[in-house]
Amino acid sequence: MKGVLLLSALLIILAVYSNAQNDCCAWPVSPYVTVATNITIQQFNCSQPISISCQNSGYGIGLFEKVGIAGINGQGTTNFTILAEDEREVTKSFACRHHQWSMVGETNKYDRFACIFQKPKGDWVAL
Repeated sequence: MKGVLLLSALLIILAVYSNAQNDCCAWPVSPYVTVATNITIQQFNCSQPISISCQNSGYGIGLFEKVGIAGINGQGTTNFTILAEDEREVTKSFACRHHQWSMVGETNKYDRFACIFQKPKGDWVAL
C-alpha cells in the first residue's frame, strides 16, 4: 500500500513538473539588437508575459516609412509575419503557450519577435 501511495505521489509530481515545462518559452527577442521590453532578459522567467516596443527613429527623414513587430518561426529573419505596424511606434504584448509565443488576443504562435522597418520602396527588413 505504501508503494502505491509513493508511486501515485511521484506520478503527480512528474505531471505537475511536465506541465510547468510545457509552458516554458525562451526569451523571445535577439540579445544582439536593441528592442524595448517591459522586463530584461535577467528578470525574465520562462512563462511570464512580455511587452515589446519598436520605434521608427528614421521617421520624417525618409529612412523608413513604418516600423513594425514581426513574428518569426525558425532560423533567420527574412521569413516573418507582420503583427503590427505604425509610422512612429508599435507596442504589443505576448504570452507564452506550449513553448511558443502568441500575441495577446491572437492564436498564431511564434518562436521569437523582431522590430522590422519598411523602406521607402515598400520592402520590410528586420534589423
